[in-house]
Amino acid sequence: MLHTKKDFIDCLANIINPVKKCYTEGKAGLNCGNSGVIYGDRIALFEGFARILWGLAPLWGGGCDIDEFKNIYLEGIKNGANPEHSEYWGEMDHNSQRNVEAAALGYCLILAPDKIWEPLSDEDKKHFSKWLYKINEVKSVNNNWRFFAVLVNLGLKNVGEKYSEESIKDALDEINKMYKGNGWYSDGMTDQMDYYI
Repeated sequence: MLHTKKDFIDCLANIINPVKKCYTEGKAGLNCGNSGVIYGDRIALFEGFARILWGLAPLWGGGCDIDEFKNIYLEGIKNGANPEHSEYWGEMDHNSQRNVEAAALGYCLILAPDKIWEPLSDEDKKHFSKWLYKINEVKSVNNNWRFFAVLVNLGLKNVGEKYSEESIKDALDEINKMYKGNGWYSDGMTDQMDYYI
């Protein structure tokens, strides 16, 4: 049972410590094995990298850490956001899985900028913020994906970088159109309910 802060930290550590050996050499990707994704390996590696941040961001934001994950993520961001590096995450494009995974990075900039932003060099910050900002230049699926641009822009705003207030407002306006009542939203303009945001 999870009752204390330590219980939650231990639980997260038990989940993420085994994957430490699965990061790519430049730490910008995480390869836990083959799966049936419809997009290429580069995006799948980035997806693995980003998904761990959903646990690390609140951990770091709460003033805790697990082993060397901060250093892994600093190196991964430095390399993944650099278009000259072999592990570059690639350009965001319309309806790309990269747009989804960028949300975890924005979330981390909101909760724990001292871990993944402040230690970066000015050049690395420039690459990172420029890469994230591109979410405002691509078309997103009109469903819960709209919220990912909100998280990215709020993260950029939190660290004093260029962000788009217009993208935030536009996304929230569209999301509000999906409200069904009693705290429920549809996943787009359909009858399918959105169960996870």
